[in-house]
Amino acid sequence: MVPQLEEVIKEYRNYEQSVFDELNAIRKTILSAELGSERSANKIDKLIKSIESYPRLKASENFRYFTDSLKRIEDSIAYYRGFYNKTVLKYNTLISTVPFNFMAMAFRFKIEDFLE
Repeated sequence: MVPQLEEVIKEYRNYEQSVFDELNAIRKTILSAELGSERSANKIDKLIKSIESYPRLKASENFRYFTDSLKRIEDSIAYYRGFYNKTVLKYNTLISTVPFNFMAMAFRFKIEDFLE
């Protein structure tokens, strides 16, 4: 799941960058074209700058979602690792005590390792 999340974020970041690059190219084209007056050029430049300042594209939200998802995954892994280790501790303790150690030897139960 982590590589998939990472790939989605990378693709969206690339998409967002291409949109900004295209917008910048359009602005350069408009500004370099022969416009009726300097006032028109200033209005167009102001409009494009305002569009760039408040785009609906926000990769930062996706990065935040990615990091939150990654944190949830890591927390889940840590929780279940702890649960497993507690269970192994109980199991190892149980098969080491009398009378369960006789059953453990008969059925060849072995001490289990903890997850790191």
